[in-house]
Amino acid sequence: MSKARISSLDALRGIAALAVVLYHYTFRYDAIYGHEFSLEHLFIFKYGYLGVQLFFMISGFVIYLSLENTSNIKKFAFNRFARLYPAYWFAVIFTFIVVLALGLPGRDVSFLHMLVNLSMLNGFVGIPSVDGVYWTLRVELSFYFVIATLYFLLPRKQVLIGFLSLLILAFFVKYLYLLGNVHISIKILNLILSLDFLHFFGAGIGFYLLSKKNDYLLASLLIATSILYNLAFGKGAELIITLSFYPLFLLLSAGKAKFLSTRLLTYLGAISYSLYLVHQNIGYMIFNYSYKYNIHPVIAFFIALSVSILIAHFSTRYIEQTIGRKLKKLSDYA
Repeated sequence: MSKARISSLDALRGIAALAVVLYHYTFRYDAIYGHEFSLEHLFIFKYGYLGVQLFFMISGFVIYLSLENTSNIKKFAFNRFARLYPAYWFAVIFTFIVVLALGLPGRDVSFLHMLVNLSMLNGFVGIPSVDGVYWTLRVELSFYFVIATLYFLLPRKQVLIGFLSLLILAFFVKYLYLLGNVHISIKILNLILSLDFLHFFGAGIGFYLLSKKNDYLLASLLIATSILYNLAFGKGAELIITLSFYPLFLLLSAGKAKFLSTRLLTYLGAISYSLYLVHQNIGYMIFNYSYKYNIHPVIAFFIALSVSILIAHFSTRYIEQTIGRKLKKLSDYA
């Protein structure tokens, strides 16, 4: 992939991460604890949680690229482990210790639950997360399982057809949920496959194929199905914002998204995974203590943001990159 596309992807990650952080520090914090300032001028941040859906599209793009450069499923799994787990373990342990030491009402978990969190499988078995943002990791793992299984078991064309079939299945499952009285087997299927979000990953795969000028028909079907899913079940501002992701990815796949690649956004993109993992509970504690000691809300906001970025920078450089790089070298033996 060209450096321009990689830079643009990092910029999109930066946008997604910043959107989620701003949402949590404004509307989500206000809903849980109550801010000491009005949010009426911060309306756009109300939809920052949609940065998660943008992350899912980026994952679809990047993971299919990764699969095409991986020789077997064992190596793919090892590379994903090396990419995700070091920074995640740091975030889990660090957040658990800080919450335990300083306190955060409604956000503490037991030591045993923290240990289960380290597996990253707690979302599948109903164990509370050390930090609420970890729910998306269950969705990511579900996607990895689905796409890697299809990719290494089926011929290439059938991989895409198989994934497209799952997107169609997602339509029917969503309608069943809307009708109510969903059988337990459907709930388990949805839990394992994360069907509610699979269409975003599918769109990412489609745009990756377009960037490679390959499989135009199946790429278009994946993207179209993803858009139709949004149109069928989305509404209001959420639908408009979500649909805006698609032209951005179209520009990216055509190599026309260089305008996104500012120094700030690419930096935030580089630390986005660690920033996503550590920002929420740490930020909430900073707001709580700031208000306790009468620190101005605006100052509290910038302290929370700055501290989260500093922790994420440390985690990215010394945990995610350093340890992850060493682990990836071992994948040659996988």
